[in-house]
Amino acid sequence: MNIELIEKLKGYPVVDRNTVMKLLNCKRDYAYLILQRLEKRGILKKIIKSKYTAIGDIYKIAANLYYPSYISFLTASMLKKATEQIFHTVQVASNYNKKIDFQDYTIELIKIDKDFIFGYENQDGVFIAGNEKLLIDMLNYRNYSGNFSEIIKVVENLEFSKEKILNYLKKISKQSLIKRVGFLLEKHKKVDLSNDFELDNNYVFLDVLTRKQNKANTKWRVKHDN
Repeated sequence: MNIELIEKLKGYPVVDRNTVMKLLNCKRDYAYLILQRLEKRGILKKIIKSKYTAIGDIYKIAANLYYPSYISFLTASMLKKATEQIFHTVQVASNYNKKIDFQDYTIELIKIDKDFIFGYENQDGVFIAGNEKLLIDMLNYRNYSGNFSEIIKVVENLEFSKEKILNYLKKISKQSLIKRVGFLLEKHKKVDLSNDFELDNNYVFLDVLTRKQNKANTKWRVKHDN
């Protein structure tokens, strides 16, 4: 087996037939044969049908399995050390809804609106939500964010660019999201975004998963419990 090819494949988090075809300038059938042989030799591990890897970094693998996609939600919070929790499900914001068991992990692809796939960074080969987009994702797709206390940890333990958060909120242009982000940043970071938005008169619950929120913030029109 071509040692040079093997070394090159190790530079790709995810390998498929197109990868081999590009590197060897060969046809699809031959590329598939190469992948089968490398899997049998234990050089490649099969992730799902037609996709393999030669590396062991689950976060690089998960973030590069489909394009475009990036690690977000509780996984990103853990990697950024905003939470002390350890999660063995790798949550990936993507165009797909799918769960993939690979080695000791579950890769959870979470489908989000295609217009919301932005605001992520490349950190040593791992595509991951920036702090501002992480907060927005966790509020916007609440079912994937655990207890609301996990969102509070992100707000309290990470730093945010006011310019970025304003740009992202204006791009998404969703009143309920603006109110929740504005309320949280003012309360926990002393950052006031109110002069940049014109709010409607409707109140929103800070946590959409519970209605047991009896306090009301009239400035941001947010109902909350503490």
